[in-house]
Amino acid sequence: MVSREQFRLLQTCVGVELGLVLAITLRKSKWFDYYIVGTDCKQSVPAARYVDCFETVPSGNAEGYTDVILSLVKKHSIEAVLPGSDIEDLALALVEAELTSLGCSLLVSDHNCLDWVWFMGISLSLIHISEPTRLGMIS
Repeated sequence: MVSREQFRLLQTCVGVELGLVLAITLRKSKWFDYYIVGTDCKQSVPAARYVDCFETVPSGNAEGYTDVILSLVKKHSIEAVLPGSDIEDLALALVEAELTSLGCSLLVSDHNCLDWVWFMGISLSLIHISEPTRLGMIS
């Protein structure tokens, strides 16, 4: 059997279905022996049994969220953070320089790109919400 390189990953939002599937999939990697720190704002999630360490953290938009994540990165010598929600993507993009200084990569696009995607998502949502109103005015 080929020796696999260890990789230390912090996976956020493991309480959602995709988080569970990702944790299980990473466990089956042929190339890496993942040490996974899973986080979620809920205290009990099914994915907790598929990660090496589970930590309850504040919601991604809560005050202090990034401080908790930075603390976990230091505590577990994390090499990369994989955010599991848009809110966490945006929050962590704001502290990407601090993560980098700790030797940790943030596995998302840069903050400007995320802001644009967030803005476009809200804009498109508003267009779809107002479409029935526009159609009602036309007929």
